[in-house]
Amino acid sequence: MRPLFPRVPLLLVLLLLLLLSLPALLTRAQSPDEFLVTLDVSTASGRTNLIRQDYELWGASNDGITLVINARELKALQSEGYVVTAVQPLDFPPNFQDYHDYDEMVAVLQVLASTYPDISHLQSVGQSIEGREVWAMRISDQPDIEEPGEQGILIFANMHAREHLTLEQALFLIRDLLENYGVVGEITNLVDQRDIWVIPNLNPDGTEYDIDTWNTGAPYWRKNRRDNGNGSFGVDLNRNFAYEWGCCGGSSGNKGSSLYRGPAPFSEPETQIIRDFVISHPQLTTSLSLHTYGELILYPFGYTYADQPADMVARDLLIFRAMAREMADLNGYTPEQASDLYIVDGDSDDWLYGDQGLYAFTWELYPRSSNPGFYPDDSVIPAQTARNRSALRHTIALADDPAKSIGEGTDMAPPEIQIEVPDDGAHKVAGIPINVEVITSDNISVTTVEYLLDGETVAIVTTPGFGTTLTLPVGDYELSARAFDSAHWQTLSETIEVHVDPAPTDTPSPSLTATITPTATQTPTDTPTPTITPTPTITPTPSDTSAPTATPSATATASPTLTVTPSVTPTETPTPTLSPTPTATPTETPTPTKTHTSTVTPTTTLTPTVSPTPTITPTPYNLYLPLLIQVQQDFVWP
Repeated sequence: MRPLFPRVPLLLVLLLLLLLSLPALLTRAQSPDEFLVTLDVSTASGRTNLIRQDYELWGASNDGITLVINARELKALQSEGYVVTAVQPLDFPPNFQDYHDYDEMVAVLQVLASTYPDISHLQSVGQSIEGREVWAMRISDQPDIEEPGEQGILIFANMHAREHLTLEQALFLIRDLLENYGVVGEITNLVDQRDIWVIPNLNPDGTEYDIDTWNTGAPYWRKNRRDNGNGSFGVDLNRNFAYEWGCCGGSSGNKGSSLYRGPAPFSEPETQIIRDFVISHPQLTTSLSLHTYGELILYPFGYTYADQPADMVARDLLIFRAMAREMADLNGYTPEQASDLYIVDGDSDDWLYGDQGLYAFTWELYPRSSNPGFYPDDSVIPAQTARNRSALRHTIALADDPAKSIGEGTDMAPPEIQIEVPDDGAHKVAGIPINVEVITSDNISVTTVEYLLDGETVAIVTTPGFGTTLTLPVGDYELSARAFDSAHWQTLSETIEVHVDPAPTDTPSPSLTATITPTATQTPTDTPTPTITPTPTITPTPSDTSAPTATPSATATASPTLTVTPSVTPTETPTPTLSPTPTATPTETPTPTKTHTSTVTPTTTLTPTVSPTPTITPTPYNLYLPLLIQVQQDFVWP
């Protein structure tokens, strides 16, 4: 009997199996029918209700919420009346090579710590659940000791694994502080007067898993990597803090949920790191937790919709609002209470404020929406991290006394400063140091003075007296100075004009006010029409302080030469005399304050008509009048 199916070559069978399995090989790690769906939900309670149903939260704004759902779930939500505003597939992340993985981050931190050892200190503050070191960079003028009375701020990032832009923001801040110390007055004063701690990656296990799994698919991982024992992994670190942990439907007890709060408060080594660090550093007044996305500035509380619950001090609420508004004015984000977005319990800000009294903020970085969401192209890193430069500096400045934001700080008086230059900024000479002094005053003390030349920093002084020395090239400048105090109030002085002239040359030069006074009398005996052609190239060289004799060449910066050519040979050669008045004694080298170079070229020919018989005595003044007029026109008198 013939077989039902003819024999098929083995190679063809293998090829057929490969083609049939190709869709499965290309499928993402998550379900192929899952999508990012944005729903029009304009109330915090409506967004909270969806979160409580254990939908996978992707992000939210004041206008809507984005969830990871499949087609069946989408149909069910539409049947309930939810309006869909956007649907997009869960795509593999785009260009991502300029983001730092864990090893790259550690390498950058080590290089920076070794490059700036006087103002930085790198240390491990604990280990993740898989044993990776959690690194913290301390930035201060004395980074190895605790300075009494110096207040501090803690900034930490990448609590959620997929929020990689937060690590880049933390690295940007570290570089900004270290590289601009001694270069920018604002940074210099902040580093000298604050204790600054930055943890760039609180969840290294989660970020490494999120990056590594892209080789086979995109997990879009959020949590840490705890083995939950039921086949699921991870705890949402921002639901694992003790304050109102699990109280209010702002987290999940489902181990598979992306909002799983863990088996107990502070069950995770990563959240224990924050707890223990803050408790052991009582000088901290402020904290900043970096997240993505939404471009929001959030402050406590998250566990309740009430603006001022019983555990919120009225004055603190004013400070939170004022600080958030000032930050938003600098980076364009939207300030609001955390629960205005949706209810969250067990988060870091609620514990940091409610238990430890810190002014704790969360920044949701770029972008505003789910597109591009957590994985923006790496080309945005420079612009979006630099965007927060001023807001970060301002937040650090407020750390000594956040009450300054509402005008109730212990030091609300800016310093005073007046800049002084010898001779009030009059003419200086290039290459010769200029001593600049300032008069400063403050209700406590001035800590830093920054000198600016045409608006650019040229010197920073942190020692009392605050004077400096400038050596400038030729030019006209606007010089000013900015004073800072320990509260980081700052005042800019009035501007002083500084004129720097060229340095003197080795060639002796008479004063620019030298006068030419011819005194000779010319008496030709038989010259009907003598022609006198003055050709000024005179360079008078004084050999006597009384009256040197004029010759066809003398020494001066702008010097005419007088040549007299009669038509017949006179019986007597007239000897006109030039009497310059030099400013320097001929026996020593004069040092003028400014050198001018002028070229005098008279074009007028003086042809006097003289009778052959009488004796003519021409007036020397009339003889040299065209020359004097031309010299006066060509000189630029000081």
